[in-house]
Amino acid sequence: MVPSKEDRGLDSKITAHPRMAPYLVVVDVDEGGNVASVRSIPNPYAGDERGHHHEEHGHAHGMGMGGGVGMGFARFLDSLRPDAIITYNIGPGAFRRLSEQGVRIYRPEGHTVGEAVRALLAGELREMEGPTERRGPGRADLKPIYRRAPDFPDVRVTVLVDNCAAQPSSLGSRLLAEWGFSAYLHEPRILYDTGLTGLALINNMRALGIGPDDPDYLVLSHGHLDHTGGVIKLLDMRTRPLTVIAHEVALSRGAGFTADDLRRRNARVVAIREPREVAGGVIASGGIPRRWGPSHVGGVADEVPDDMALYMKAGSGLVAITGCGHSGVENIVEYGLQLTGAGRLRAIIGGLHFMGLGRARMEEAARYLASRDPEVVAAMHCTGLEGQAVLMGALGGGFRVGGVGSEFEFRGRAPGLFPGGSGAGHSI
Repeated sequence: MVPSKEDRGLDSKITAHPRMAPYLVVVDVDEGGNVASVRSIPNPYAGDERGHHHEEHGHAHGMGMGGGVGMGFARFLDSLRPDAIITYNIGPGAFRRLSEQGVRIYRPEGHTVGEAVRALLAGELREMEGPTERRGPGRADLKPIYRRAPDFPDVRVTVLVDNCAAQPSSLGSRLLAEWGFSAYLHEPRILYDTGLTGLALINNMRALGIGPDDPDYLVLSHGHLDHTGGVIKLLDMRTRPLTVIAHEVALSRGAGFTADDLRRRNARVVAIREPREVAGGVIASGGIPRRWGPSHVGGVADEVPDDMALYMKAGSGLVAITGCGHSGVENIVEYGLQLTGAGRLRAIIGGLHFMGLGRARMEEAARYLASRDPEVVAAMHCTGLEGQAVLMGALGGGFRVGGVGSEFEFRGRAPGLFPGGSGAGHSI
């Protein structure tokens, strides 16, 4: 049995969570190891938001078999009598229940049910040894910290610094590219990272009509210089205070300044480890647990514990902005869904640090993102050209080219070009 978001038999795309999947594709195999029949069974519990409320009692997304909806789905699953389940995610209750019934659980390969089944029959799938989502003291039982978060009616993100000037409009606006990353959330007014030198940041802010005094907050993704290098230049150009939010490790790892350097420039420094609401429902993640997948730290000396993402909800979906994505894409997304209570991944924008990863890991991460069915993956900076190519192949139209001046707007309607602004844009 394989969870899927569509009724296309073996061509159905795999989705991440069985309980939320619109269909459960049941594949019968004969004694010779050949596919004998394929049935797409509608899941009566798909999309029931009550399943998310069980997190308040410690049940993570996926197949956590708590009371109410969870137990109803468990009984429904029992009625299908699967011998094996192929899934990306499974909670501890479901894993225990299914294992006790002798059901074997595998992590998929490929994007479709047919690809996963063929890999299983060829002996190429890895059997899971435990749940992908664990409960326990502390962070693993974290409740959504913004359960009543309003869905932003209009989320607008502009990329100010990136390795590439990939949009034709960047020529007319005379935008500069440099190694590094920075993005600006227009409302509430939050600057996320500052690039390597500050030169590209200030130039591109001016060209795009964003003044140095416009941001009310600066959130630093981590302490590496290609994300913090423009901080001092920005502060020196401002005429009013700025709240700077960073992981406490970032301020001690050689970011090019100390907290006292920032305070002397009229900054209010907020050092965090845990999630924190920045403003208006936008959340700085704090340190991201590495519980759903590996870190992305190729070529980096440590695990980058200060890596932080920016999370918000738009149209009931998660929009995540990353600097380098050292925490690993599965961890960034799953933690964001858990913190915000969002029901789906809508977009991830920024660096995913595929550089330094092997091809197999790139493809695994791309399959995971494809299983989450995001509307936008704008992977930039340290994702690298090979990583972008892998993502483009896995995501098709969901992959978007970024670069300085690119603009993304989320309005809860169908994709189309965003007509405003100097940069190229996408309205979702």
